[in-house]
Amino acid sequence: MLLNDFFYIHELKASEHEVLAAVSINTEHRILDGHFPAQPVVPGVCMIEMLKEVLEKSLQVKLRLETSTMIKFLTLFAPPHHTSADFLIDYVRDENGKIAVNASLRHDEIIFLKFKGIYCPA
Repeated sequence: MLLNDFFYIHELKASEHEVLAAVSINTEHRILDGHFPAQPVVPGVCMIEMLKEVLEKSLQVKLRLETSTMIKFLTLFAPPHHTSADFLIDYVRDENGKIAVNASLRHDEIIFLKFKGIYCPA
């Protein structure tokens, strides 16, 4: 779990099919020491985990990623240049409780991540 250690949620707004979350990175976290020492970068796997944890917090349910049809890392999320960003998450639940997600992680016009996939209850 990365929430409240590697990253923090500063604002969380949710509606029936949308979540908006303002997040920031702990720039002193040891993950950044190893990825990469001279040029810290938020690892892609961490961005995917952050997305899941934001969705879990908003929906108050534990989730696991079942499938993904698109994961695109478009720009490096690299502290200290970027230490905060916003998740924009659109989702739809089906009758089995699976959640189809279309999401992005961005800072203003800079897009770090685009994601489409299916989560199911853990």
